[in-house]
Amino acid sequence: ATDVANAVLDGADALLLGAETLRGNFASETVAMVRKICREAERFYDHESFYNAQISQRKIEAGEVSQAEALASSAVRAGTKVGAKLIVVFTRTGETARMVSKYRAPMPVVSLVIPHLRQDSIRWVLEGESDARGALLARGIVPMLANPQNSEANSLIQMVFDFAKKKAGLVIGDRVVIIQKLSGTAIVKVQELT
Repeated sequence: ATDVANAVLDGADALLLGAETLRGNFASETVAMVRKICREAERFYDHESFYNAQISQRKIEAGEVSQAEALASSAVRAGTKVGAKLIVVFTRTGETARMVSKYRAPMPVVSLVIPHLRQDSIRWVLEGESDARGALLARGIVPMLANPQNSEANSLIQMVFDFAKKKAGLVIGDRVVIIQKLSGTAIVKVQELT
């Protein structure tokens, strides 16, 4: 149990259980216990210290912080300050959501992957599904794949809000931090759940 808790406290993104667990008689019970240990360890995780250690002061002063990193760190800081229950990241590749995960937000992060069509030499290909799946390996990210036929921002936000109310127990009035691009401008905003 201590090795699992220490992995969480050391900032591990994921845990891999050995083959003995898979073949054992109590595989599901083991996974449930590991989950319980992880959640308990998370209660003692020092989010603030970890956050502060992620960007060096030299990079900030030299202006070497990327836009994605600035958005991600700002979203986590804003979420912490306003007591947000969730961070929602609109993304095409999942990169910004993984950047948010880097800062170990104390609340879940929904990576809303907006799929896009690409034409290869023979056919049209819908991309985004593998980006959503890839987010499962980053700490605290819950990936969602948006409907490619309805990518209007407000309806997508409402879709995430409905999901959060149903699966995470969020209630109307809870605050949510959203990272999205509007007319080519990347923004971080705080919105109340409706």
